[in-house]
Amino acid sequence: MKRLAFSFALLAIVALAFIARCWPVRDVFVNGRVYFADPDCYSRMTRARMVSDGRAWVINHHDFENYPQGTKPHTTSPMDWLIAAFSKGISVALNASESGRRSVLRTQSLDLAGALVGPLLGVLTCLVAALALPRNEPGEIWRNLAAAFFIAISPIVVHGTLLGRPDHQALLIPLLALAIALELRLLRFASFRASISGGFLFRVGVGATPFLLPLLFQLGFNFTPFQSGMLTLATGLGAMMMKTLAARILRRWGFWRVLVVNAVISSVLVAAPASFHVGTPVVVIGAVTELATAVDHVAD
Repeated sequence: MKRLAFSFALLAIVALAFIARCWPVRDVFVNGRVYFADPDCYSRMTRARMVSDGRAWVINHHDFENYPQGTKPHTTSPMDWLIAAFSKGISVALNASESGRRSVLRTQSLDLAGALVGPLLGVLTCLVAALALPRNEPGEIWRNLAAAFFIAISPIVVHGTLLGRPDHQALLIPLLALAIALELRLLRFASFRASISGGFLFRVGVGATPFLLPLLFQLGFNFTPFQSGMLTLATGLGAMMMKTLAARILRRWGFWRVLVVNAVISSVLVAAPASFHVGTPVVVIGAVTELATAVDHVAD
């Protein structure tokens, strides 16, 4: 019963995703012709037609964009191949029936493929969210449906996969969703889950240090840019010093023990600059920042 409800809900979300991306249908299909959402789409479709006609498998350069210098659009090749292959499928489908052979779109299979490829990639993204995300726990299938529903109606995702907008970046959206889903599947391992949840917070603090320390020194302590730069330089010295010692430390105490102890020490030292004030000696500030960076680079 739950599987049947899941299937019906997913089917409804897929239909919603396709309909939401087809809102400009009256602007795309006009008087039996296919038009595109913005001018850039026509240059993209020109590349797809060159691929479909066999003039080039990978278009390394052309001058009908950014004339006269031209551009190097080789990174768009996967989308060009997808549109060209989709147009072949549409041609076969239209020629398979009498009504299809009489259709005004029969001679516009490539343009029709370019118009429809965006919404279909949007639908594929919803399917990836619903089916590729982890479904180990009973409530997770409904969470996956909620994610698929969000993708179906998200204005940003809808615009990226709009009808009549064959953007090569639209192909990245389902691929990115698949990569995220596969990464989240690894969270069922306790070690990976702990490293992500704890390591994320720690990395945010460590990554912000090179930006926040100069602000603290110049805006909070009224140091000159030169003084601030010299103190911040201590972080680089600590990292270079630890590169020469890390291997010996790991051999002496072992990787697991070093990681546990180092995590505690690093957490304390990352938070230590919060205790700095105008009266803190410069030597102490430099020693703490250098030591914090050194400890952070033990296991890098």
